[in-house]
Amino acid sequence: MAGEKADSPGLRFVFGRESVHNGPGGNAARAPAGAGERTDMTASRNTAILTFLMPLLLLAACAGIPQKKTKTDADPVRKLYETGRSALLARDYPRAIATFRRLVTLHPGHALASQTRMELAYGYFKAGDTFSAIAEAERFIRDYPRHDTLDYLFYLRGLAAYEHTMAFLDRQSATQAEDMPPLAELTLQYFKALVERFPDSKYSEDARARLGRLRETLASLEVQRAKTALARGDFANATLLARAVMEKYPLAPASRDAAALIEMGRRALGGAPAMKDRTDTPDAAAPAPRPPVPPPTAETSAPRQEKATDAAMQDGRRETRGKAWLLAQPGSKFTLQLLGTGNLRALRDFIRRHGLEDQAAYFTVQRDGHPWHTLLYGVYSDRKQARAAIASLPQAVQAQRPWPRRLAVIQDLIHDAR
Repeated sequence: MAGEKADSPGLRFVFGRESVHNGPGGNAARAPAGAGERTDMTASRNTAILTFLMPLLLLAACAGIPQKKTKTDADPVRKLYETGRSALLARDYPRAIATFRRLVTLHPGHALASQTRMELAYGYFKAGDTFSAIAEAERFIRDYPRHDTLDYLFYLRGLAAYEHTMAFLDRQSATQAEDMPPLAELTLQYFKALVERFPDSKYSEDARARLGRLRETLASLEVQRAKTALARGDFANATLLARAVMEKYPLAPASRDAAALIEMGRRALGGAPAMKDRTDTPDAAAPAPRPPVPPPTAETSAPRQEKATDAAMQDGRRETRGKAWLLAQPGSKFTLQLLGTGNLRALRDFIRRHGLEDQAAYFTVQRDGHPWHTLLYGVYSDRKQARAAIASLPQAVQAQRPWPRRLAVIQDLIHDAR
C-alpha cells in the first residue's frame, strides 16, 4: 500500500494537480506526512525530462517532413544559368562566356538552352569578340528559325558587324588610309535582312538609321578614294570608283561629288560630257553638272520659300503629305517605306526624278541630334496589297527594296518625336 501511495501523487500531478483521493465514507484522505515533498520532487523530475525530450521529439517529427527546395536548388542547370547571368551583369564577360558555353555543351536540350545561347552571343559582343558573336548568332538563327526573339539575333548579328566596321573607320581616319572596312558589305546585308524580314520589329528603326549612316560614310570613303586616284592620274579607276558611289549610294550626300568626279574623269580621258548612259537603272546615271552650291543662308532653312515656281508648288503638295497627312490616315492601313536619308534635298530629288509626287509622303525625326527623313508611298488596305504594289514602282525605286509598314507604327514614331 505504501508503494501505491507513493506513486499516486505523481499521477495526480500529471493528470491534475487539484484531484484528491476519496477514502472510505466519502471523506477526502490526505497524503501522509512527507508526501508533499516527494510529490514536488517527482514533479520537478518529470518537468525536466519533458523539457529535455520535447525538442528531440519535435526534431524527430520535423525530420519526416519533406523540405521545400528552391527552384534554383531543384534545377542545377538553372543554377548554372544564374551564375552566368550574374557574371554577365557584373561585366565579367570571360566568366559569363565560359559558364554559358559549359551549359549549352552539357545540356543542349534543356529548356534554358536557347536563352543561354542568346546570352552567349551577347556576351561575345560585349567582350569585343565580333566574329564569335556573329557565328553564335548565325547558329541560333539556323537552329531556332521560328523563335519568338529571332529578330533580336538578326539585330545583334548586324550590330556586331556594324561596331567592328565603324571602329575600323575610326582607326583608319587617324592614319588617312582609304581601305574599305572588311565587314562593310556584310553589315549592310545583315541590317537589310533584318528590316526586310521583320519590318515592324522594335530593332528595325535603329537598323535603318545605322544603314543610312553607314552608307553615307562608305560613300564618302569611296569618293575620297576616287579623288586620290584622280590626283595621281588614274582617271579610269577614279571614274569607276565614282560610278560605284552613284550606283550603290544614290541618296548619300557624297553622290554629288561622285557625279562631278565622273565628269572630270571622262574629260581627262578625252570622252564626251556625262550622259545618261544607264537607262535600265536611272539611279545610277550621273546627273548633269551643276554650278557650285552657295553657302547656306537663312533662306535655306525655310525650304517652302525657296522659289515661287512650280518647284515650290511641288514642295507644298509634299507638305500636305507630311506628318499631318500621315496622322490623319487610318492606323490599320499600310504604306510602303521607300527609303530613309539624312539628306532632304536628295529625298526631294528622288521624288521628282521618279514621278512619285502624287502618292509620296515623308516625315522627319531626330536621330543622334540630326534630322532623319523617311519617304513613304501610297496607302493600302493590307500588307498583301502593299507588297503587290511594289511591282508597279519604277525599277530604280524597286532597287531600294521598299517594304510594307503599318501606318499605326509610323504614327507612333511621329508622336514619339514630338
